[in-house]
Amino acid sequence: MDNAILSKRGKQKCSHNGFLYVFDTVSKNDESVKFWRCEQKERCKVRVHTRNEAGIIEINLLSHDSFSVSVEVAQVLTNVKKRAAETMGGTFQVINECVANITQACQGKLPNNCALRKVVRRKRNEIQAAPPNPIRLEDLIIPERYKIYERQPGLVENFLLADSEGPNRILIFGRESWLEHLRAGTTWYADGTFSIAPHLFTQVYTIMAVRNNGVHLIFYALLPDKLWATYMRMFDLIKEIVPNLQSTEIIVTLNERHLLQCYTAFRAST
Repeated sequence: MDNAILSKRGKQKCSHNGFLYVFDTVSKNDESVKFWRCEQKERCKVRVHTRNEAGIIEINLLSHDSFSVSVEVAQVLTNVKKRAAETMGGTFQVINECVANITQACQGKLPNNCALRKVVRRKRNEIQAAPPNPIRLEDLIIPERYKIYERQPGLVENFLLADSEGPNRILIFGRESWLEHLRAGTTWYADGTFSIAPHLFTQVYTIMAVRNNGVHLIFYALLPDKLWATYMRMFDLIKEIVPNLQSTEIIVTLNERHLLQCYTAFRAST
């Protein structure tokens, strides 16, 4: 059997002598034997058997010409999906690796770059789909891939910086390498929003730091409510993330003076 190929729905195909066959079933008498039917099943009754993924046995005669170019296109698309799933390379990098050295005839039949980019994105979205929302915050499980940030292939850093756990859970996300901006910054900007808060959370709070004439986003804090005690717990978590912070001023919006009071208490304790 030639190279294995996947259909648009992820089902197995195999190619042989320029023809494509779709997986049908496994033999009831011998699980090492697979039955395949011609892709053109409406007008072709040919079936093939394979034993242990090899050794083609044809039944009946093919009633149409081969589609060698279609086989090559199908193989390229399968390779694109496989590379998208197995690597973290950029979309164009994945595509370029898979279309190198293909025939001119295949180039003419291959979907355009826009369609190939969609193939890569769909495959990665399928793999990286977020888990379903739990009913309670304490039941929220964060997959490992959401706890890290990949700066470049093979170089990762922590992204989930704090998790208070429990029913009044607070999560703080941010790039670990950017904490130096917080240590060296002289001013913080703080702002919160309710409209984009994920399910089970009430507010998304951001902390930004001024450094080198720029404003850098350091933290995203997901808060379960907007109580004084919650803001204080958020600042306590920040102290654990970045101990020994220097005295810093904080600028908040007018309707968040209660947060300013929390921060004043936080600064007094550092």
